[in-house]
Amino acid sequence: MLDFLNTKIEFFGLHFSDYNIRVAKIEKSKKEPVLASLGKGRLEEGVIKEGRVRDETSLSLAIKRITGNIEGERLGTKYIAASLPEEKSFLQVIEMPKMSREELRKAALYEAENCIPLPIEDVYLDFQVIPGEKKGHLDILVASLPKKIVDPYVSSIEKAGFSPAVLEIESVSIARAIIEREEFLEPTLIVDIGENKTNFIISSRGAIQFSSFNSMSSESFTKEISKERDISLSGAEALKVKYGIEGKEGERNLSILNSLSGKLKEEIEKYLAYYDSSSFLLPSKEKKEGIRRIIVCNDGASLKGLDSFLSKELGIEVKTGNPFSNFSKGLLDISEKEAQNYVAAFGLALRNFEER
Repeated sequence: MLDFLNTKIEFFGLHFSDYNIRVAKIEKSKKEPVLASLGKGRLEEGVIKEGRVRDETSLSLAIKRITGNIEGERLGTKYIAASLPEEKSFLQVIEMPKMSREELRKAALYEAENCIPLPIEDVYLDFQVIPGEKKGHLDILVASLPKKIVDPYVSSIEKAGFSPAVLEIESVSIARAIIEREEFLEPTLIVDIGENKTNFIISSRGAIQFSSFNSMSSESFTKEISKERDISLSGAEALKVKYGIEGKEGERNLSILNSLSGKLKEEIEKYLAYYDSSSFLLPSKEKKEGIRRIIVCNDGASLKGLDSFLSKELGIEVKTGNPFSNFSKGLLDISEKEAQNYVAAFGLALRNFEER
């Protein structure tokens, strides 16, 4: 959520995780934005750990290597919109009187000191006005990260020969990519099941209202199947993808994953209840609505039957997110399953099409 440049420039999305880097560039076309470039690469173990950069030199070399081996069109720009780790971020919705943007920036900084659990001089901070008029005040989403977390990402990007145009917490990018534009105002819970963690993201009124994460992951599903069936991790992954939790073989997987799926259900119920009991209010003339839709995305979305299982258990619509909700994949040969792993990178690239 940090803009380093005020001018309108073209950039590509670069998403970091503890294990991978993924690159995406989306370009304008006459009808809709089109995916133009893709790239991915594995990171050596320990280069990034739990969202913290441990080896800037290795990370910068990885960025060079991956951006130099792109599928589709050449990137053609040195500017990057890069992700920042969810697990190191702090998001808070605060209420502020109506004022000019410059006054709001100063006032938000002052108010943020009361809610950020670190000295203000040790963090980078940005804010977003949440859409929706209220009588006499505004709702502001404040986002902050420690400088000691952000600076190594910036340094690594610059050592690789690029310039950071935007740094953004990954939950914001995920929501931009996976929620269809016409539905972005509706209260939605995104369950982003990645390779090493699961993000729980509440979006409403066109902005992130809350995010959290836990250590449950797509990998933990695979490890559980591997352990109980006494097969290799690659064999367990193949069974998970082929059968999911549907049909006869899928039912066996479901019985193995029962404790994990039950834990996932409990976590979702916790966040649904949190939203219902919180002070996230719509404009005063409207009545607050509870969350009535859940979107599952990222690697965990490849578990067949997970959406219908959760929908039945929770009594709420649960659907697998469409990574191509807000753009066309054009001529690039990428399946929806593979595209799930690029959701955050897509969201970063789509930032090109927002007014700033």
